[in-house]
This record gives sequence, structure tokens and C-alpha cells, in this order.
Amino acid sequence: MKKSLDTFCETFGDFTDEEVQKDMETMTSLQMESMPQSDNVQIGEKLALTDTIFFTNGTETTLSEEINKIQNSNLILLNFGSCTWPPFRNNLKIVDEIVFKFELNYFCVYIIEAHASDGWKLEEYNEKLGISYKQPKYLEERLSISRNFFDEIDYCKNSIQLVDNINNTLELAYEARPERLYILNNEGKILYRSGIGPYQYSPKNLEKFLYDYNMKLSKK
Repeated sequence: MKKSLDTFCETFGDFTDEEVQKDMETMTSLQMESMPQSDNVQIGEKLALTDTIFFTNGTETTLSEEINKIQNSNLILLNFGSCTWPPFRNNLKIVDEIVFKFELNYFCVYIIEAHASDGWKLEEYNEKLGISYKQPKYLEERLSISRNFFDEIDYCKNSIQLVDNINNTLELAYEARPERLYILNNEGKILYRSGIGPYQYSPKNLEKFLYDYNMKLSKK
């Protein structure tokens, strides 16, 4: 799968080609229509911190447990997505750069497939690149897909790689499908949430928030 993911990033990296951009805008418009657009997540909330999630090897954990392991006071980034949603794949490099620049604690959370092959599959942006997975019905299926994904990509290497449970507890609590970014403090409290993907999933807006946040801290 690595060659396929690299090919995607090389071909569609900055969406400079007008035809590709038009196709992606059409696709994301349809995606917006197919996803719930309510946004009930509030700044200051603590969500699903004690619900069981997993490492890619199947070991159980929770967000709370992983936050408690952190040995610094740096902010925590939650990056939700799946390999069958092309914009999520495409933004992994810039998210890595933001993590490095702002010294974030990084949790990359694998969630429900956005475009499974037995649902609304994307021939041009997934199937032709060899990225084709049925929607998992069992936890081990999701774990297997997540392992393949994280093993093959060049990004998220400095992240804690987590997998949502098969009941999609984190995805539902954080309204994270198909992709979403959050910043938490070391108590698990939400300080920043991006809009619901795809259009409002913006690493640039995340970077601006972090810059402004650090500026405010420096003035105290």
C-alpha cells in the first residue's frame, strides 16, 4: 500500500491541478451531504476519556490512561481519520510538521472507514491506487487495516497510534467522521476543535490557534 499512498500524495499533494481540484471539490460536497452536520462538541468539555480504545496490536487503553503517561505540560493533538478518506491522507505531512513545530503530544486515532469498498467507494482516489477495504464488522478487522496503514505511511511515526473501538465511541463523541482535529490540555479538556471535515478540517487554522495560544501564554 505504501506505493499507492506515496503516489496519491505526489499526484494530489497541493491540489494544484485544476481538474483534480474540481473533482475533489465535487467529492467533498457529496461527502458533506452524506455526513451528519450537527456540531455539539463544546470547548472545555472532556469527552470519552475512560472509554476503551486500542493500540494497533489490540492492547486496550483509554485516552485518560495515555494522557496520564505524558511527562510534559505540552498540548495534546487528536487527529481522527481513516485511510479511505483521501484528504486525511493528504494532510498527514503538514500535521506532522505542526506537531514538530509546536512540540505537541500527538495521538493519531484511526476511526470508521469513510469510503469502504462495500459502501460508497472511490474508484479514482482509492480503488485505482489499491486502497480498498470493506467496512470492518469486527475489531480485529479494523486493527488489521490500521496496522497496515500506519506501517506503510511515512507519517505519524512520532504519534501514539490509537484505534477506536468497533462501536465507534470516540468518533461519535468527538463527531470526528470523516476527519477532525482537536487540541486538549493535560486534563483532557478540549481547547480547540476544527470544524467537521472535509472542508473545515484545516491544519492552517490549527496552526493559527497554536500560534495565538502560545502568544497569549508568553504575555502572562
